[in-house]
Amino acid sequence: MIFCSEVMNLNIKNAVPYLTFKELEKISFVKHAFSTRLGGVSKNDFKSLNLGFKTNDSMDNVYENYKLFCEATGFNKESMAFINQVHGNSVKVVTDKNFLQMGDFDGSITNIPKITLVTFHADCTPIYLVDPQTKSIGLLHAGWRGTIKNIVKNAIESMKTNFQSKPENILCFIGPSIHRCCFEIKEDILEYFENIDTNDNIVQKKEGKIYADIIKYNEVNLLRCGIKKENINISDLCTKCNSDLFFSHRTQRKEHGIMVSILGIK
Repeated sequence: MIFCSEVMNLNIKNAVPYLTFKELEKISFVKHAFSTRLGGVSKNDFKSLNLGFKTNDSMDNVYENYKLFCEATGFNKESMAFINQVHGNSVKVVTDKNFLQMGDFDGSITNIPKITLVTFHADCTPIYLVDPQTKSIGLLHAGWRGTIKNIVKNAIESMKTNFQSKPENILCFIGPSIHRCCFEIKEDILEYFENIDTNDNIVQKKEGKIYADIIKYNEVNLLRCGIKKENINISDLCTKCNSDLFFSHRTQRKEHGIMVSILGIK
């Protein structure tokens, strides 16, 4: 494996690799990580650090993987607020340290210390939101459905309402996910990407195939919410191109493991 990124660091502890954003590491009141597929105990299609509860992997393996991942990153599994992702745009406000299992949401926000927000990924886009002024955070799972439904707008509006955040203060970090080079779409969903009113090159047609840029779509949505362009950090790692490091639904198709993005207030 050759790791090369200008935006993220590859950290390895106890033989468990995980990624962090270089710029997000500088923000002292938060802690974050993005898992890889390496360093766990799962076998075959789930090899090896599968963190997905809804896979056909052994739950004993998944729980052991969480133990290994938490020991490496310094997070407490008991602090993790899990959501049941449905490829929608609903965002949950986490206000109670005691609720660690939530309903059908694809994002969560909080300003409560020692709560760890968690989202699950295997090509879909993770988006970290951090407001240094109000000491509040958000974490989103933005698949193509959640992207066109503008989950980032719901999250930003919720942070404004609940924490009095100002968009111009919010820092955004778009994590490893499938890039336009690998996200081929069919004609049946092309209209969703062509309907966005922007001059940005969201869709590219090449050699009879159609490719869509989910990352750019989310960036456009963030900018329209009032986020400053200079406050948006985008990972340069495509999960499908780097399937030796990441689980990728587009690569494995059927059975595969799941990665997590995690973000918490210290």
